Order: sequence, then structure tokens, then C-alpha cells
Amino acid sequence: MVIFSKEYPARRAVALWILCLTFTATFSLILPAAFGTEIDSYSSFRHDRFASGGYGGGAVLNANAFFSEYDFSGVGRAGSSPITMITPIHGLAAAHFAPSGQVTFVNRSGNLVTRTVVATDPILDSSVNSTTDLLFVTLDSELGATDEVATYSLTYPTGRSPMSGDLNAIDHAELLVYGKQHAVGRNELDGVEYSALGNKNFSYLAMGASVGVAGIFDYAPSTGFSPDEAKLVSGDSGHPTFLTNNNDLILFGLHLAIGTFDGVQFNFDTFAPFYWPELSARIDDYNNAQGTSYALALTDVTVSVPEPDSLPLFCLGGLLVVLGGYRRRFL
Repeated sequence: MVIFSKEYPARRAVALWILCLTFTATFSLILPAAFGTEIDSYSSFRHDRFASGGYGGGAVLNANAFFSEYDFSGVGRAGSSPITMITPIHGLAAAHFAPSGQVTFVNRSGNLVTRTVVATDPILDSSVNSTTDLLFVTLDSELGATDEVATYSLTYPTGRSPMSGDLNAIDHAELLVYGKQHAVGRNELDGVEYSALGNKNFSYLAMGASVGVAGIFDYAPSTGFSPDEAKLVSGDSGHPTFLTNNNDLILFGLHLAIGTFDGVQFNFDTFAPFYWPELSARIDDYNNAQGTSYALALTDVTVSVPEPDSLPLFCLGGLLVVLGGYRRRFL
């Protein structure tokens, strides 16, 4: 079911919470570097999007990949900075790894399609009046049907009012995690309990000058997907994570940061669907100025699963605010 309704309550009784760690941890932005997503039991035959070539030309799509039925053509690159398309002319990117200049897409036939970034506008979290790590990207011209480049809806539920309610519907959802080297792995929203507004797998996250709602998934191949379990590493910033629905890719988030606790890596994506109202308002402004009619869709994704195990890990608010231990470093 695709949902276009904009009827969200205007307020949430939520203060700006600061992510805090109940135990010693490290926490880092995943900034550009030479490497990308690490995948348990990685195999180019199974995990690479391209059998050869790529954004530089000569792309041959990998028909043997476990995800070959899914269309990743809407994930473009401006240099090393990724852009994920949400309308034929608008995309999302990470503010801390902002794209500029020419964007290249590999379309459904393996051909290169190029456009140019003409604007990157920060997305504010209207509930706390603060900047997020999401950038709203506008291209110089739309990607038409003949370009064979996908656009993606955002997942519903969005967690927007109440934050602690409907997100439970996607607990245990399988994620497809896209990385810098065009490899795709899997992970899961696996029910780890985060005491962030009473939610599982979601939290307000403060990183640098930004805050935002983050989706969280750990790296634990022994209890997750082996092979295929994916974790984020330096260079993955801004690349997307998707849920799937009836063979379609549904955008979940953009890679933001990593943290460790007791030897386990936790991965953080800016949870883009939470900002559907703000993003839709940007698109409406563009439509009003340009006389166009673009729209941003939500696709209802619900997962039927057993009750998950719990592992208290992260806390928010006044219980423990340890800014000195809130370690940020560039990788």
C-alpha cells in the first residue's frame, strides 16, 4: 500500500535528547575513505552489484547476486558522494559528505546516465528545530522513463507521532545495506532494546552540528545473516539502506555513523522516513515555483515476527549525559 497522506499531528511532546552511552564506547562518523561495507563471507559472485565496470563505464550488472531482482539504478554518485533518488529530479544525500557537480547513474540496462547537482538544501527536524544530516538534492533536469533510473518511496511506518508506536511494525525487518564498493549485504532490525523514547532500534542521535532520528542495527553474523551480514566502515557515508516490499526497494535510511559496545559494532543510519513531512514540504515548494507535480510516496511495510530478545544498551536524556565520553573522530 502506498500512502500519500500528509495528516500528521503538528506536535510531539519530545525534548531534544542527547544520545548517551551507558558503558564505555567509541562513536564515529563514517567519512570518506578507500574502503566500503564489510560483509560476512563476502563473495564478488554473490554480493557485488556489477560483474564488471560501474559508474566509470562498461557496467555489466551481476545476474548472480542474491539481490539481482532489485533495482538499484536510483543510487547515483557525484564523485564519491552518493545520491539516492526520491523523485525524478530530487534525491537525498548526507550533509557530512555532500555531493556537487556531475552525478552518474548506472541504469537498468547498465548504461550511464548523467545529471548535474544544482542545489543541496539541509533538512531541519521541525520537532526539535535543529539541522539533520539529510540533504535535499535537486538535479538540473528530471530523469525520464527512457533514462531507466529508479526513484524510491520511503518506508511507512515513519515513527512520526507517536515515535514510540508504529515503528514496532518493522521490528525484525530485513535490510539490504548498500556500500561504497557497490556491494550489498544484509542486516536486521533485530529487536535490541534501546531506551530511546521507548523504541526498538531507533534513537535521536547527536553528531557534530546535527541531530536526527537514527535507525540502528548491529553486526552479529553468528546470530544474524551468515553469510551476508553487513557492517558499515569508512567510506560508506550517505549510501542507502533499503527494506523490500513486493520485489521493490523501499528507502530506510542513509549511512551516518558507527559505534561499538562490548566488542559489537552498531551501525547508524539517518532514518529518512521520519522526515517525510519536511521533505514533502520541500517538494511542494519546488512544485509551486516550477509548476511541476512531483510527490514523495510512503510504502507500508509491516513485518510479522515473534517477540524479540532484549539487550538494554543506549539511553537518552538526563539519566546519564557523558559528553566527555562521547567520542567523535574522523576516519
